[in-house]
Amino acid sequence: MDDLASRAEPPPAAWEMMVKSGALDGIPDGLNRAERMRWAALHARGRPGGGGRLLPPEPLRPPPGAPEFSRRTLLEQEYEALGFLMTAHPLELHAAAVRESSAIPAREVVL
Repeated sequence: MDDLASRAEPPPAAWEMMVKSGALDGIPDGLNRAERMRWAALHARGRPGGGGRLLPPEPLRPPPGAPEFSRRTLLEQEYEALGFLMTAHPLELHAAAVRESSAIPAREVVL
């Protein structure tokens, strides 16, 4: 994350969107999304925007540990960031409501 921050210097809103969408999940830094959200907040608070630095900034200390968000929260954040789900079927967010309804699965419909 520090390397990306020093090379690209995205604004705080972009960090939040990248974390929520799961775009940074492939970085092998051992952080989960909750910890990346904390890192992004610390980064935004500690480093005002703007380039022009002669030397790269010192890396931030790792954020305090945090439990990973629930699957539902991850999907809700992904939907908020992208406007659609990329890692799950769109009905996964509504699975409980579908189960509780009187919906009949298409495979059970007899014509």
